[in-house]
Amino acid sequence: MAFIVIYIRNAKKVPFKTRVVDENKLTLSVDGIQYGDDFYPAAEIEAVAVYLYAFDNFEYRDGFINNGGETNVYVRAPGDQNKMSFRSQGNVLDFDFYLEDFARFCAVRKVLNDWTSNGINVVLKQPFADDFIIREMEYYHTPSGL
Repeated sequence: MAFIVIYIRNAKKVPFKTRVVDENKLTLSVDGIQYGDDFYPAAEIEAVAVYLYAFDNFEYRDGFINNGGETNVYVRAPGDQNKMSFRSQGNVLDFDFYLEDFARFCAVRKVLNDWTSNGINVVLKQPFADDFIIREMEYYHTPSGL
């Protein structure tokens, strides 16, 4: 059974909100979603939408065209720009969550795949293709955490 514990905070749609780490943990498993003392069984989850940005300290080259040539800019991604929204029994819950490393990133993907296989409607948006992530991790010698 795959599961992952990730640190989150409730997402509020306020443009200049100070980031506050939530004391509760968010646990995703094939059985459902646990947030603090609240448990949402997989059988009651109607839909899940996830924006899986990156894990902490993911380093990559962001290229752009500049006067006829390509320029690469070094970027180090924070691990706290991941978002999840899910509907259970008609209620929608939104979370921003932090992923510490590539291993946790992979664990989230595994759980999402399990949910899809079990009939839960999962929408995943990922700005970076898996092969790009692996290539950049190799280039920067990023530890995987696996």
